[in-house]
Amino acid sequence: MAQGKGIYKRGNIYWLRYADVTGRVIRESSGTGDYKAALKVLAKHRKDVSDGKRAATLKVRNVSFAELAEEYLKWAKPQRAYTSKVYMSRQLVERFGMIPLRRFSVHLLEGYQQELLAAGKAAATINRKFALIKHMFHKASDWLMVDDEMLRMVRKVKMLKEPPGRLRYLTPEEAQRLIAECSLRLQPIVTLALNSGMRCGEILGLTWGDVDLRNGLIRIGHSKNGERRDIPINETVRSVFAGILRRLDSEYVFCDERGNRARSVKNAFIKACRKAGLHDFHFHDLRHSAASFMAMAGVDLMAIKQVLGHKTIQMTLKYSHLSPNYLRTAVVALGKALTSQSDPTAQFAAQSIESSIPASLPAGVTA
Repeated sequence: MAQGKGIYKRGNIYWLRYADVTGRVIRESSGTGDYKAALKVLAKHRKDVSDGKRAATLKVRNVSFAELAEEYLKWAKPQRAYTSKVYMSRQLVERFGMIPLRRFSVHLLEGYQQELLAAGKAAATINRKFALIKHMFHKASDWLMVDDEMLRMVRKVKMLKEPPGRLRYLTPEEAQRLIAECSLRLQPIVTLALNSGMRCGEILGLTWGDVDLRNGLIRIGHSKNGERRDIPINETVRSVFAGILRRLDSEYVFCDERGNRARSVKNAFIKACRKAGLHDFHFHDLRHSAASFMAMAGVDLMAIKQVLGHKTIQMTLKYSHLSPNYLRTAVVALGKALTSQSDPTAQFAAQSIESSIPASLPAGVTA
């Protein structure tokens, strides 16, 4: 029996009818036989919709985790991190595959965290998996596979505390020794890494179209964080490019015998490190070394951030203790500004350091 727009009675209970934020018509019990109380419940649901909220009682599909993973990977395919997401999602499906999404709980997920810790997995590795789980449930909410309450539950699972990141870098003498032990094919790659801070994948994927010798720039169009960046070329890097024979049948700066993109240099790099007497040193540590050389030469941290392509300044601050003038310059400028008779803001401007990349690495670190 109709009682008004959006409210009707079944037996002794009033039922409600309204559209959610997606336009889907929701029919649900008000839980009361009191007409005025039912009207208040209906008004609250309509207000939630107008505020952009979805009804907590929204009926969602009965979807398993494996089905969510399949849909998620279709959606993530254009992304740069797709390969790693495929790898991690397969492991997650092995663990949770047939479990319905509505059966997930904080206890279930925290138990999985403990399983991974007991298996000796690092906190950073576990956190990457849980970041993926949380994002998968976020998309599941968008796709009406879970309700808002389930999404809030998953977000309650806290990430593990990670130890400080690795910061291994070379001394100038070690850098010179490493370059001397590199094969003819590896030497220009290592020298470029030390003089630019580029990642291994960025170097091996470098094309001649990315190298602008006229303006002295290397243009990275597809960096790890998805943003473009330009790296100025110093004289050492210019000499590296000058010494590479450019092949007409390949666009790559570093290519194999067939002109394809150069493959991994991991084994050759390990061999060179062993010959140079360097232990526990990885190719990515060349990037740390480049940043450390710049910091120790007094280069401003914002300039280092731009060269390395860090997304946030927090990633660059781990090199701040290597910069001898980083804090000293700040307090000297402060003292001069406070004792000056002129405009203090002008003094601060005058004390700012003009930063640039060193023309070359510290003495002894050349190709």
